[in-house]
Amino acid sequence: MKKNNINSSAVEETNTDTDNSKSGDMTEKVSFTIDTLLPDTVGYGWKYYGSVDYGRTESIVEAKSVDNEKHIIVKGEIDDMSGGESGRDYTFTKTYKIVKDGIIFNHQESKDETEFYLIKEPIEVGNTWEHPWYQDSTGKSEIIEVDEYIVIRTERIDPSPVQSYNLKESVITIEPGIGIIEEQCISMEGFDLSRGLDCYGENILDWLGYYELESNDGRTGYVMIYKMNDKEIAFDLYIKIGEGYENEIGLQKIGIIEGNKATFKEEISVGNGSDSTYTVQAVLERTGDTLKVTTDNITPNYNGSDIILDGVYKKN
Repeated sequence: MKKNNINSSAVEETNTDTDNSKSGDMTEKVSFTIDTLLPDTVGYGWKYYGSVDYGRTESIVEAKSVDNEKHIIVKGEIDDMSGGESGRDYTFTKTYKIVKDGIIFNHQESKDETEFYLIKEPIEVGNTWEHPWYQDSTGKSEIIEVDEYIVIRTERIDPSPVQSYNLKESVITIEPGIGIIEEQCISMEGFDLSRGLDCYGENILDWLGYYELESNDGRTGYVMIYKMNDKEIAFDLYIKIGEGYENEIGLQKIGIIEGNKATFKEEISVGNGSDSTYTVQAVLERTGDTLKVTTDNITPNYNGSDIILDGVYKKN
């Protein structure tokens, strides 16, 4: 999966050819430090999709120093596909302990707790270490790639009896500054339990969701923010007339985030000729569970109110 972007046209990476005659056979060695691999801003979060629809959302709730070690505490919840009927507690707590020689990972879920080295120095291909692993097993981890990303493979090495869905192998990919962007997991039975990063960023749990505006003229507006990274949000901003959504019109756009605001500005074609385009700008300002939407129709003599309803939208 590697780099997670909202929109390839919005944040596309550009690859350029290198002049081999200048570089010869030399390759630049990439180096990382343990304390730069993970974000530590409270509110920063991640939303993952799962291979069997069991995705999860998690965010940093605390970052503190304990005995000269940085502890990053994350709380989250696995998607409950039963709609609550299973009665299972899907919440979990993760603690990343930044120590001198690596990152110790503590995972508490329901009545289970596991702690092991997620990564150990030196951060270089071939570095291996053994450690406790999930379901009271023993794992052996190896760094198998270090370039733009760090990739670590862990294999279960103990022969102890296993239960259903116990892990056999995992491969995690870390992007420095963002954290774990992919986790490929295989159970002892061969089931794929992998997860990939869908979106991430500061205050992700506050931004994502469905917001609705009730108006007095028979029109209703709504905003659906469905994806984000640390710079942008992807959203639908619509109005509907009367019952149902058959007559809805609106915009599907990318907004640039600055603090608690997201702004998009775009020139939109409405026909042919010199007067056939207009430029519209909309600002979404988030306060708690509400969005204040305001528009600035930069082109004179164009009234954009038929596409965007200004006002305060409440999260449902």
